[in-house]
Amino acid sequence: EVWELLPFLFYSYWGLFVATFAPARFFAVIQWAVLVALIGLPVGLSRWRHQREATRVLWLALIWFVLNLVSMINYMRLISYGEQARFFLTAAPAIALLLVFGWQAWLPARFVPRLRLLLLPAFVLLALWPLSTLRTAYRQPSTAAADEVSRPVNVHFQGGMTVVGYSLPAGGALVADQTLPLTLYLTTNHPIAGDYTLFLQLVDSEDRLLYQYDGVPAKGRHPTRQWQPGRLFADPYALTVTAPVRTDTVATLLMGFYEYESPTARLPLFDATGRPIGDRLILGEIRLLAELPPRANGAANPMARWAGGPDLLDAVVTQRDAEHYTVDLTWRTTALLPTDYTVFVQFLDTNDRVVAQHDQEPRNGQAPTSTWLTNERIRDTVEVHVPGAWSRVIVGLYNAQTGERLPLYGEDANQDFFVLPSYPTD
Repeated sequence: EVWELLPFLFYSYWGLFVATFAPARFFAVIQWAVLVALIGLPVGLSRWRHQREATRVLWLALIWFVLNLVSMINYMRLISYGEQARFFLTAAPAIALLLVFGWQAWLPARFVPRLRLLLLPAFVLLALWPLSTLRTAYRQPSTAAADEVSRPVNVHFQGGMTVVGYSLPAGGALVADQTLPLTLYLTTNHPIAGDYTLFLQLVDSEDRLLYQYDGVPAKGRHPTRQWQPGRLFADPYALTVTAPVRTDTVATLLMGFYEYESPTARLPLFDATGRPIGDRLILGEIRLLAELPPRANGAANPMARWAGGPDLLDAVVTQRDAEHYTVDLTWRTTALLPTDYTVFVQFLDTNDRVVAQHDQEPRNGQAPTSTWLTNERIRDTVEVHVPGAWSRVIVGLYNAQTGERLPLYGEDANQDFFVLPSYPTD
């Protein structure tokens, strides 16, 4: 496992600024330069083996580099997130000496002065190259507008951090080995005295950790102590889970804050009324997929359309026996839904009294509406026990938090349910 982290150690040594890497072309040049120097080292040692003073210095540099590397590898074995190049900077003088010596070995002695003249401007150019990265690496995030928040939360943490809300611009479904963009919208109402670490977690139904991020907000560019009261900013992330992972189910997205010195002591949070609600914020659910699902034809005419995006494409009522029915529903949405709606199916008699009813989130909670992708076909099967005669079946959606039903769209906006085409039984 340690060997797998060595490439990150290499890249972070040469070009990691807070949480932003230098351009790929920069690393390509560095890799070739290091390779040329490594090949030149034994050539140079063989050529100048009779120059004792120079040889002693080079061997001392090589020994110092090896000691630092061994110590670094041991540290990485013992400490999580220990593969940070700042712990390896003690080897920088030795690395510089060995690189120059390796490059110099490729040239005859008479060309060495010219090499030195070339190396100086070359290193100046290499130092200037990452400036474009540095401009963004340390730039504070721009101010966000309140209307950018598609999923409001409005809770605040002890210490002063306020989570206004978040957005999932690509929807709430994540395919294994792919990324899902997430944006948090953060602010504060008063100056924050400390620098707190933000954590993001994605856990499955068995509380297994699928994804975790711990760090300073805005990729390390905006510590909480620097937050300005009343200034809302966007903090983007890219969620990912690695296969194999259980799919066709939902995972819970969590976040919170803690002091760097006490990572197990999470800060408590409070709702808009000041009521304590725990030490981690449940942002919502993410649906885990093995692959992208089939999409419905966006131009297809639905049976019914609700305000905000949900469409009912098809519905079939099937009688299984005298008192048991199956209702097969096919949904889609033409716009991402920020809310989790519950689907209700009611069997009514001739006086519109409820004979039987079934309420559940789609697919028994495994496909919440907030995770639907645009034009994705969602097939949902509902089984209902109907103990008496019925006249018609209606379907609708409501917000379980408020009980408010979602109205139909267009000419039927004064109605909050749709009557399914079906044949009643006596």
